[in-house]
Amino acid sequence: MNTILNQDLDELSNDSMVESLKACCRTVFSLVDYFREWFSARKRDKKYSGSAFSEEHYKIEKFLKNLPTELLALRTAQCNSYERAIFNLEQSYVSGKLSQNEFSTRIRKMYSEIDDLDSLHGVLKVFSTDSLNDKLLQFRYCDDWTVTHESLAALSELDNYQNSSGGNEDKLNSVTSLLKCLDDHCEYDQVLLKLKNFEGGQQQFKPSKDWVVSALQASIFSGKFEELTKWVGHAEEFPSINSIGSELSIYYEFAQGLITLHNNKLNDCNRHINSAMRSLGFALSLSKEISHIKITNYMLLLHCIYDFQCLVNIDSKRSFRSVLDLLRERSDNTPSEYKINWKTHSLRKSIEILHPSSIVRDHLSDTLVEASEILRKSGRLDMAAKNITTALSLGNSSSKVDLEFANLLWAQGEHAQALKMLQSLLNSNDSISDRNLIQLTYSSWLEDSAAGSYDQITNGYETVANTRGGDIQLISKAHYCLGRLLW
Repeated sequence: MNTILNQDLDELSNDSMVESLKACCRTVFSLVDYFREWFSARKRDKKYSGSAFSEEHYKIEKFLKNLPTELLALRTAQCNSYERAIFNLEQSYVSGKLSQNEFSTRIRKMYSEIDDLDSLHGVLKVFSTDSLNDKLLQFRYCDDWTVTHESLAALSELDNYQNSSGGNEDKLNSVTSLLKCLDDHCEYDQVLLKLKNFEGGQQQFKPSKDWVVSALQASIFSGKFEELTKWVGHAEEFPSINSIGSELSIYYEFAQGLITLHNNKLNDCNRHINSAMRSLGFALSLSKEISHIKITNYMLLLHCIYDFQCLVNIDSKRSFRSVLDLLRERSDNTPSEYKINWKTHSLRKSIEILHPSSIVRDHLSDTLVEASEILRKSGRLDMAAKNITTALSLGNSSSKVDLEFANLLWAQGEHAQALKMLQSLLNSNDSISDRNLIQLTYSSWLEDSAAGSYDQITNGYETVANTRGGDIQLISKAHYCLGRLLW
C-alpha cells in the first residue's frame, strides 16, 4: 500500500502508467474507506464491545492511526477524489502533520473543485491573513463572476510583479485560475486574448497542459481556424493526447474534427468525432472518481459532439433543414441556463464558420441573430451587440435582424431609437413574415414606456388579436394584453 502511495503521479511521463497507477490508488482508497466504515460500525454496535473482539479492534485502529493521511490527501487530490482529499487533509491538520498555511492553501483548492462556496468562505474567514493576496482571494470566490474575474486578473498581475525576477509557479497558477474562470463563463475570445498577451511577454512560450486545454476549448467554441491549428500543435507536445479519457485527448480530437471539417476531409472528421466520443465515454465511466462539475461539463460536451456529428454530412438544403429542426427541438428541451445554451449554440456557429458546404455557411447570419438573442436574455449585452453587428455586416437585412437589433437597443435603454426602428418596419410596404410579433412588441413597448396613446396601443393589440391563421401564442398574448387594458 505504501509503495503505491509513495509513487508521485506527477513524476510519471507515460500516460498509460499514470492511469494504471491511478487505478491502483483507487483500490487503496476503497480499502481504506472499507476499514474506516468497518471500524466505525463496530464501535457503534454494542455486541462487538466484548473482550473477544478487542484484539481485532486494536489491530484495525492501529492500522488507521498509522495511515499516512497527508500522503493520502495528496494522492486522492491527484486522482480527482476531492471529498476524500478534504477528509484526509482535515485528519492531517488535526494530527499536526500539516502546517496551517499548507492546509488552508490545499483545502481551498479542494472546495473550489467541488464548487462548495460556503465552505470556501468559511476557510477564508478562519485562516485569512491581512495580506493583499488573501484579500483578493476573498473576492475570487464571490457569487458575482465579474468580481471573481477582476480578482483573478488582479492576482495574476500581482504574481507577475512579485515573481518577475524569480520563480513563477504562483504566476502560472493564477493565470490558470483566470483562464478557467473565463472558460466557465464562456468568455472564449478573452481566453485566447489573455494567452496571446501572456505569450507576448515570454521569450520561450511553453504553455502548461491546463493552458492548452483552456485554449483548445476556447478555439473550438469561437470557431477560429488559426487558433485551432496553433493550439493543436501545442497539444501534440503532450503524450496525454494518446491517453483515452484524458481531458486533453477529448479536446484535441474535437479540435482536429473541426480542422478536418474545414479542410473538407469528412472521413477524417468523423473519425476524430468518434475518437472524442470514445474518450468522453471512458472519462464518464470513471464518474465515481471525478467531481460532479466535471461530469456535468462532460455531459454537455457529449451533446455538443452529437450536434457536431449531425452537421458534418450535409449535402442538400432539405437535409440541413431537417438537422436544424432536430437541433432546435433538442434546444427547446434543455434547461434555460446560459452556459448550456451558449455552449451548444457557439459550437453550431463554429461549425457554420468552418463548414466546407455553402449551404451551411449561408445560415451563419441567422445563427448570429439567435446568438444575440441568447446573450441579450442572459444580460451579456456587449457580446450580443458584437454578434448582431457581425450579422448585419454579412448583409442580412431581414426583419428578424432588425427586430433583434431593436430588442438590443431596448435592453440598453435606447427606447426611443428602438420604437422608431419598429415603427419603420411596420410602416414599410414589404411583406414581413413576423409582422404580428413586431406589432405586438411595438404595442407592448408603447405601453411600458408611456410613449403612445391609449387608442394607439389598443389598436395595435387588436390588429394582432384579429389575425386569422397566425401564431396562436401571439394571438393569445394579444387578447390577454387587450383584456388587461380594457378591464
